[in-house]
Amino acid sequence: MKNLLQKIYYIYVVTIFFSLLLILSPLIFVPKAIKNSWIKYNYYGLKIWSYLFGWLCGFRYELRRNFDLTNFQGAVYVSNHTSFLDTPALPRIFPHVWKALGKKELATVPLFGYAIKLFTVVVDRSSAASRKQSLDLMRKNLLQDISILIFPEGTMNRTKEPLIKFHDGAFRLAIYSKKPIIPMVTYGGQFLMPPSSMKAKPGKIKIEFLEPISTHNLSLEDIPALKDKIRNAMIDKLRQMDLNNTAPSVANNHLQTS
Repeated sequence: MKNLLQKIYYIYVVTIFFSLLLILSPLIFVPKAIKNSWIKYNYYGLKIWSYLFGWLCGFRYELRRNFDLTNFQGAVYVSNHTSFLDTPALPRIFPHVWKALGKKELATVPLFGYAIKLFTVVVDRSSAASRKQSLDLMRKNLLQDISILIFPEGTMNRTKEPLIKFHDGAFRLAIYSKKPIIPMVTYGGQFLMPPSSMKAKPGKIKIEFLEPISTHNLSLEDIPALKDKIRNAMIDKLRQMDLNNTAPSVANNHLQTS
């Protein structure tokens, strides 16, 4: 009976996900089509979708940070990727315009694919030319103070390890652009809606930001060390969260629960 209820709930979650995209499509998709500078209103629509999705489906997103994100427009954010539920968290994370790096397969999903093209830089990971083009486009966005979010694992983590192997792209981008890297970890989504599973249950997803890391004095030769430093810090935080089964308190942090 429990498995059946979780499968029914999964269908409900997916239905709400796409139904809200359809209902809110005028807010999410139209402003930029009318006037390019109105793209900020597209993000307002996306935030409304995010909050309604969480409220209607029983998912609470808790954000923790000990610095002001408004001071880090045009930064490279890197995050682990644990679940389908990571995606609805993204619109409420950033107080400014941002784009994620997304794989081309997502752009083929009806309606959601249009959102992917609007709010992400799409890349064909099998094509060297596409990877270079996406890197150039992300650099242009960073120069316009548009933050970039990259999942350096390249896919959802379906293993029992805290993180799988990181790719170089996010770190190469940050060093090329001389922009700071801000690591963030998500925890909980993998238990509520595991990857490759058609089961779901309501609950809390925690997102915590680690300290920003400057790349001003780094070169491409520093990529391995930078990548290891950030990956190890993220693993330590994830293990701590797993051990406590709750995000650790952070002194003088800004805490938002919704």
